[in-house]
Amino acid sequence: MGTINTYTAYHATDKSNVESIVKDNFIYEEKDTHWLGSGVYFFLDKSLAISWGRNCPTKKYGSINNPAIIEALISLDNDVVCDMRELKTYNYVKKAFDIFWQYAYRGHCTVNYNDDFIEKLECAFFNWLTKKLGIKCIICNFQKRSLPIVKCELEDMFSRFCLAYVETQMCVKDASHIVDRKEIS
Repeated sequence: MGTINTYTAYHATDKSNVESIVKDNFIYEEKDTHWLGSGVYFFLDKSLAISWGRNCPTKKYGSINNPAIIEALISLDNDVVCDMRELKTYNYVKKAFDIFWQYAYRGHCTVNYNDDFIEKLECAFFNWLTKKLGIKCIICNFQKRSLPIVKCELEDMFSRFCLAYVETQMCVKDASHIVDRKEIS
């Protein structure tokens, strides 16, 4: 057994879901299109959860008509966390994907690499990986592709710094590790 870590994380949902989540914990459906596989998704940055709640990109992730934010306390043994912010873990996951790809798609010469295929492949891979390794949580950084940029004279110079804005998300596979939940304003 490893070290127990506790994370404070934020989940955007519709206000109509808050009471049941706080009382009975999160319930999620197995889906085949979530980027880190099936689970309950959180942001480690509260402002990102607020933004998601206000601008949920599609109804695919659930309707958010009246956004609310739930602050959750998540307690996990390090041995069941796949933290891809660490280079060693990132490289391990990358190698595991090579194995998954060879096993799942060997002999398939023609694969349609459209967005739907990529979403399902990503979800299938992370569901496979978490079951294979007994992972209860994946933590991963995502590079933001579009940000509101403040225009300034030095914009081109700043871009040469090669700085990237990333957001960190958690996908919790076992809701029993979400030990406390409360709505925050």
